[in-house]
Amino acid sequence: MSIRSLIALICLVVTSPSWAQVTVELDFEKDFYIADETMFANVRITNFSGRTLNFGRDNHWLMFSVEARDGFLVDEEGTPNVSGAFEIPNASRGTRRVNLSPYYKMQKPGRYQILATVFSEQTKEVLKSPQVEVNIIRATTLWSKDFGVSRDNGESYEVRRYSLIRALNDNQLELYVRVAKVDNSQVFNVFSVGNLVSFGSPEAQVDRLSRLHLLQQYGARSFRYLVVSPDGELSKRHRFDYTNTRPKLAPGLDNMIAVRGGIRVPAATDLPPSLETFDRLDGGPVPTDPALNAASVPTNQRPN
Repeated sequence: MSIRSLIALICLVVTSPSWAQVTVELDFEKDFYIADETMFANVRITNFSGRTLNFGRDNHWLMFSVEARDGFLVDEEGTPNVSGAFEIPNASRGTRRVNLSPYYKMQKPGRYQILATVFSEQTKEVLKSPQVEVNIIRATTLWSKDFGVSRDNGESYEVRRYSLIRALNDNQLELYVRVAKVDNSQVFNVFSVGNLVSFGSPEAQVDRLSRLHLLQQYGARSFRYLVVSPDGELSKRHRFDYTNTRPKLAPGLDNMIAVRGGIRVPAATDLPPSLETFDRLDGGPVPTDPALNAASVPTNQRPN
């Protein structure tokens, strides 16, 4: 390369626009999902432009492109809501989390490529992230139950369905809860409960308030107990251990459902939070339920 060419290249770099100092990255909480499961995209913007960047004044500053690896089109149902003030000072990194599941129907098992595009109104530049690949895996329904829900103070009525779904995720069986209208026209939530052991089948019952009660074994002597609302909200999560008796679902007070047998063990992952706390004096970690998952917040109630 000649001296003149080298000088021209240096001048180009020095006078290049701020895109060279502002970068966009995209990642996801995991690589494998089932259809309709909550899929949070983490869009990270790193700002070394020398000024504070402001985003979120409209709903067009952040867009996504979703393509299937085998070439078929991905149906879009609306646009993610990304409006809201989002300020990134110089020499800082900001992250906006967006749930893509309600807007991009990745139903067919396979690999999907996703790209985030950010438009900076201040610099009039379009910034793109590298493509990230996620996988939709095959799943099997283990159990389902239809139930009715009254709406608008009893003026209307609709039928919904609870489903327990099993999938092989990264060589580990995983259990999911799905809440949707019976005709699948609306999915309220799909979330992972956690690992599924080969011994012991999950117990599921629906109470008179149309809430799902789930008791599921995840260890040699440990069980998860969950309560899910008709809207897909996880309202209770407790841990029970096998003692002289095995925990099981049984009628409780006011014809409701409760866990009988075993012993409840307070854990850091309890919902509502346990009144008891534990501090390890030997410096080791406090035992927790490995099923803790932010995706258990209902799809139609999650913030972007």
